[in-house]
Amino acid sequence: MINERITIRLPEEIIQKMDEIIKTRGYTNRSEYIRKLVMKDALEQEPQTQEVESDKTSRKITIEISSELYTFLFDRQSRGILHGSIEDYLSNIVEKAVRRALCEMEEEFRKERDILNRQDKVVI
Repeated sequence: MINERITIRLPEEIIQKMDEIIKTRGYTNRSEYIRKLVMKDALEQEPQTQEVESDKTSRKITIEISSELYTFLFDRQSRGILHGSIEDYLSNIVEKAVRRALCEMEEEFRKERDILNRQDKVVI
């Protein structure tokens, strides 16, 4: 891909606000900030879907995320704040959520089993 140079004219107050945003959000320069804005706008035109593959028998989990979240993650990844791919990041989130849900289900199972065991021991 060849980068092409463009020139834009903006009112001074807009440039000052833009420079404040660039400084607070950690962009390296105006070009990077404007590139991100254009990318964000382009990404918002269609919904983003991420597929996270499972290791067992090629099962897939499809995660639909908003374009705002995808843009946020893409921005963090491109600035080096998010290490690895967006897919890896989402995969880790899903894995943690599934593990947490399984632990909760196991705890509920134990509680039910304990209740049933106590009921079996009641002598009338």
